[in-house]
Amino acid sequence: TDGGSGWSGLAGTRVHVVLRDSAGALWVGSAAGLFRREPHGDQFKPVRLLSGHGAQPEPQTLAEDSAGRLWVGTLQHGAFVLDDRGQGPARPVLETMSPDGVDLLRDRQIVTLAEVQPGEMWIGTVGQGIVSVDLAQGETHRIRNVPTWPMSLPDNALRDLHRDRAGLVWVATNRGISRHDPRQSAILTRF
Repeated sequence: TDGGSGWSGLAGTRVHVVLRDSAGALWVGSAAGLFRREPHGDQFKPVRLLSGHGAQPEPQTLAEDSAGRLWVGTLQHGAFVLDDRGQGPARPVLETMSPDGVDLLRDRQIVTLAEVQPGEMWIGTVGQGIVSVDLAQGETHRIRNVPTWPMSLPDNALRDLHRDRAGLVWVATNRGISRHDPRQSAILTRF
């Protein structure tokens, strides 16, 4: 028993990430899956993420966008988005398919998430760069390292994304830091 603390589903599991959303709910991503506690509740309830692999995905990173959607980046099952502050069903974020019809984001490790401007979420992967999701257009595109292009990412292994108070997006990779201004057409400035 958990003694009434509401931690029974999380007891003994490794917690990877914790987020309090704008409505006051507490979200916990752990080795046992995703859990949510209502603003004044005392119980953590599991939130199912349907991966198609049978195993419950392991959340590694969480972010809330300006529309109140919760974004979940997982260890090996890509990214998910939950509408209506988590009250709606979790759906996987699907990337534009490769020529052979394989979703390149589905089985990837997601390490970081950041809304670079309202309606545009960047998903940072290990080894595949950034997947930019434009919700209004329903489109995705890749931001990657291109060795012959100096304005590309320094590396495709992301470590972190951060949007500062001025609106600039800082991108940390294994090989350096870049900065992006969403208000300008240039992609990245390397440091």
